[in-house]
Amino acid sequence: MADSVVSMAPEGGANEERDRGQLLLALMLRMKQGDPEAMGPFYDATCRFVFGYAREVLRNPEDAEEVMIDVY
Repeated sequence: MADSVVSMAPEGGANEERDRGQLLLALMLRMKQGDPEAMGPFYDATCRFVFGYAREVLRNPEDAEEVMIDVY
C-alpha cells in the first residue's frame, strides 16, 4: 500500500519530502553543534506548520502565537 501512495504523489513529491527531511535533520544537527546560523532557516522551514498545527488544536491565534514562542 505504501508503494501506491508514493506512486500517486506528484512527480518529485517523494523526493521533495525526503530532501526536506534531510534539510531539517541537517539544520537540527547544526543547532546541536551550536551553529547560531542554523536557527533562522530551521524557523523559516517549520514555522508555518507549527503555527498552523497549534492554531488548529487551540482554536485561538493568540494562544498559537504563545506556543510559537515556547517552541522556538
